[in-house]
Amino acid sequence: MKLGEIEKKSVSMENGEASRRRTFLKGLAGVPMLAALSGLVSTRASAYAKAGESGETAEGKAEAPEAKVYALEGTYMESCNCDSICPCVLLDDPTEGFCQAFVGWHIDKGHLRDVSLDGLNVAVWLHAPGNLTKGEWRMAYYFDEKGTTQQINALRELWFGEHGGYLEVIASLVSENMGIKVTPIDFEVTDKGSSFKVDGVGEVDIVNTEAGNGDRVLLQHTPLAVAPGHPITIAKQKILKYQDHGMDQFLSGRNGFSSPFTYHA
Repeated sequence: MKLGEIEKKSVSMENGEASRRRTFLKGLAGVPMLAALSGLVSTRASAYAKAGESGETAEGKAEAPEAKVYALEGTYMESCNCDSICPCVLLDDPTEGFCQAFVGWHIDKGHLRDVSLDGLNVAVWLHAPGNLTKGEWRMAYYFDEKGTTQQINALRELWFGEHGGYLEVIASLVSENMGIKVTPIDFEVTDKGSSFKVDGVGEVDIVNTEAGNGDRVLLQHTPLAVAPGHPITIAKQKILKYQDHGMDQFLSGRNGFSSPFTYHA
């Protein structure tokens, strides 16, 4: 599939839309941006679920319940330039003052309206110049070549935040779209760790940290999380390699995370 087949849209927003999203973020709680995100998402989901049972919307207007616009579930993993354990999940500044992370998602089951997204992968390269809650992220997007044009467009719309929910909040922190590529992405999860490879771009391979009894070491209820509501498995890099958009990075021994994820709106 050629990139020219994919409808191109800038992740940049018009002033009015950007203002609306900033207002949304500030309303999360009396804390910086993502601090209460997981609670907000679960609270809103609960409100809409109850509204659906009663025949009213969360705003109190009578309306027939509708199916979710999108629902995704699967496994996410990431590795970054921070020392383990990455302080960003506690809303502290990155170890080196800036964050560079390679993040991947494998969708076990998912859809956007009637478009199935089962079995597809997404990866992003992220650069944040400071504390993640301050935004100004630069992001490069990679979508699985296995997808049809319709599926790739659906993934692009979701990761650009066009259909609400948690992915909209993440997208609102991005100030620059570095580019989009459609390429083979391989994703693997084992009992010992996780890995993904983006063809011609790079790879991440992380090994789970073991507790004294041999179980995985988990983090729970962190104020910042890519997969709110799920415990995070702490891991360490075997390798983080990324070569694209003028970047040439090779790291080993730094932070790694993985967990299940569920997103919907």
